[in-house]
Amino acid sequence: MILPRICKKSPSGEMIYYTWFQAMHTRIDVAIVSCEAEAFLNEASQRIYHRILDIEHTANCFDENSEISIVNRQAHLGPMTLSDELYHILSLCMKYNKLTFGLFDITTDSEGFTRETITHVALTDERKIKFDIPGIHLNL
Repeated sequence: MILPRICKKSPSGEMIYYTWFQAMHTRIDVAIVSCEAEAFLNEASQRIYHRILDIEHTANCFDENSEISIVNRQAHLGPMTLSDELYHILSLCMKYNKLTFGLFDITTDSEGFTRETITHVALTDERKIKFDIPGIHLNL
């Protein structure tokens, strides 16, 4: 896919590159200020686009075939092994939950959500996840 873009030279000689696209149910805007040529910036924006699509394929809870959707349906049945990608993302989410004193919470869409719902998500060092109760729904 060729992304829409605007590329102009700034008064100081740098390129100002701007592009946008839809992913993860939102508009993604990319702005780059660089001395690189427009062709290089086009390639960089394509890489960003494809990387975000990869993440969306893994972590989009609205896609029933994504890894996180499978986790949402099955992790209450027993431990599940996660891909390196999703394990890393969820580890960061759990860390941010603690750092924000619970304000950042990926379990808010769960049935009967309370501030304690996230404590029923068990993530192990062996890249496994398990929900201690049914009804947990992770939404990044």
